[in-house]
Amino acid sequence: MSRLLGLDALRGVAALCVAYSHLIAKMKRDGHFDEVTGLLFSVSKMVLDVGKTSVLVLFALSGYFVVAALYKSRGRYERPIAAFAYQRFFRLFPLYWLSLFLGVMFPWDDPAKVFSPTVIAINATMLQGFVFVDNVIGLYWTLQIELTFYVLCILIFALRLGGSAKRDLLFLLAQYLFTLSLAFMRYKLDMKLPVALPLMLSVCFLGALWRSTDNGRAADTGRYARIAVGLFYLFLLPICVLAYSRDTGFGETWYRYCVSYGVGVTLFLGATRISGNKLRWLAPLGGVGYILFLSHPSVFAIAERLGFGAGDLALPGPLYIAAMLMVLTLFGFFVKRTLADPIQRYGDAVVSRRGRRISEHIALPVHQDAR
Repeated sequence: MSRLLGLDALRGVAALCVAYSHLIAKMKRDGHFDEVTGLLFSVSKMVLDVGKTSVLVLFALSGYFVVAALYKSRGRYERPIAAFAYQRFFRLFPLYWLSLFLGVMFPWDDPAKVFSPTVIAINATMLQGFVFVDNVIGLYWTLQIELTFYVLCILIFALRLGGSAKRDLLFLLAQYLFTLSLAFMRYKLDMKLPVALPLMLSVCFLGALWRSTDNGRAADTGRYARIAVGLFYLFLLPICVLAYSRDTGFGETWYRYCVSYGVGVTLFLGATRISGNKLRWLAPLGGVGYILFLSHPSVFAIAERLGFGAGDLALPGPLYIAAMLMVLTLFGFFVKRTLADPIQRYGDAVVSRRGRRISEHIALPVHQDAR
């Protein structure tokens, strides 16, 4: 239990780091920089990009928790796949729609930007990246990877292909090889192929394998997880060199991706191996991590509209950043209490009904392949 508190804290801190990364990058673009803020930018964005590191950590945590939840549903529901689908829907979409509404009303990068009804409608499905429609908020690309991960999890679960650490390792190796091949084609053809999709999917499944082997400590299967981690580090360098040696408009530098992603995996692995008792005070942040992640561009945009932008206040850059992150955190807890928690309670009732929750008083048959 203590380790889960630590991972909850990591989720919340990672979401705040993504918000920080976007805020300080925009402050630099807008010229609202002082010497201390410039030093902070150099430390956290030039070589080690805390935003990229944090996004990877969030994907690893998703894999760590989501796959285990899917397999647990087998013993809790008569229709485990339906239960899983409804759970994911109520956790993702209502807050996403709130974020979409705020993103349409308060664009951050371009306050004068107006989105067409078609773009808004397609964005509401969360599938816009698959049909080449622009994201209303740029970070939505991560949610399309998350949806792909869920679909793959359901297929593996339905086909009963999971449950074997050795097979999971081979599946990860195939993902690493595919990502490397895609990176090679991106470099050779000079095309912006979506290397991030298979790379982040592999991180999700790596997180799942790590948990299923007791964080790499299981006597019979732990070695498979440790090999998977070693292979990730081995493949990461050539993937980043091939995929991100050319700037396609996003300031790509291969070493920044390599360092940031490598540090992200190391942080995730380290967090699973330490007690979370000392981080108990940060654990509540995990409950609002998704809200912080989705809503920070809109919160920052609203602050600017109200005259509290970085250029409007005579505050040192680091103090302004700290103040904005505090405001964002308070907004996250407000939304959780007033909107997310009631929706989740309703969603839990729908999951129990649609998934046909099995009574705890009924003895369950033992399945040899269940984990």
